[in-house]
Formats: sequence, structure tokens, C-alpha cells
Amino acid sequence: MEPKPLTKSERAMLDIFLAIKSRTFYGITSEVIPNRRRITRDLLCRQLGTSDRSNRIVIRRLRKKGFLICSDFINGGYWLGTPEEWNDWCDLQESWKYKKVEELR
Repeated sequence: MEPKPLTKSERAMLDIFLAIKSRTFYGITSEVIPNRRRITRDLLCRQLGTSDRSNRIVIRRLRKKGFLICSDFINGGYWLGTPEEWNDWCDLQESWKYKKVEELR
């Protein structure tokens, strides 16, 4: 069974996460959390021209499709995580049932 293709909004958001991860993102750099390759919720909204709520819905869909998008409620920001970061993030999510990397396969 082939994976579902990405929607336009999913592709746009994923492009931002990939640009930040590869350090080619040219947004407002003071809002990309230094040395962590994360983007703030506010900047993500401005870059995509969407609301925070709609961004959270898209992030949830991307996660369900296997993209390891992590968030940090203490220091702020979203980022495309490594398998280790994703597994740590999953451990912190008590109310969500995200699968760890080895369970995604």
C-alpha cells in the first residue's frame, strides 16, 4: 500500500522544517531558536499565512504520516527530530499515542 501523497499545506510546512534542518531557512532568524534548528509557533504562522490551530492540525497529520516533528513546551518551537529525539518526545506525551520509530516500520 502506497503512502498518501502530501497535501499542499503539508508540503509547504515540511519544506520549512527541511530548510531549518539543513540551515537554509531565511526567515526572521531571531525567531528561529538559535543552535536548535527550531521554529516558533508565531513565525510558522507568519511564514505559512495560517493560524496556529490549523498548523497544529497539519503537524498532527504529518506525524501520522511518519514525519518526526517534535515540539518543546518549555523552550518553545517545532523541529524535525532525529529518531532519538522523537522517541524521547513520545515518552513525554502522556495523552498522545504516537509511535516510536521502531513501531512506525
